[in-house]
Amino acid sequence: QPIKFSQFLVKDPDRLVVDLEGVEFNAVLQSLPGKISETDPYIKALRAGRFKPGVVRLVIELKAEINPQVFMLKPVGEYGHRL
Repeated sequence: QPIKFSQFLVKDPDRLVVDLEGVEFNAVLQSLPGKISETDPYIKALRAGRFKPGVVRLVIELKAEINPQVFMLKPVGEYGHRL
C-alpha cells in the first residue's frame, strides 16, 4: 500500500528527517545503516527507529546541504510501493 510520510531538514549538523506512518520498525529498517557507503557523496550516516507507535523515523546525516526530493514510486514488477 502507499506509504504516508512527512519530511523536514535540520541544520548544524545537516540532517534530513523522514517519518514513515503506519510502519513498524523491523529487520529491513534496522539493516539500512549498513547499506550506506563511506564514499556516498551526500549521506554520512543513517539512523532508523520507532518514533512513536506506528511511526518509524529515519534520520539521514548529510555531508553537505541538500535540496531533497522525497516522493512515492508506484509498484512495478516485483517491487511494491517505494519511497
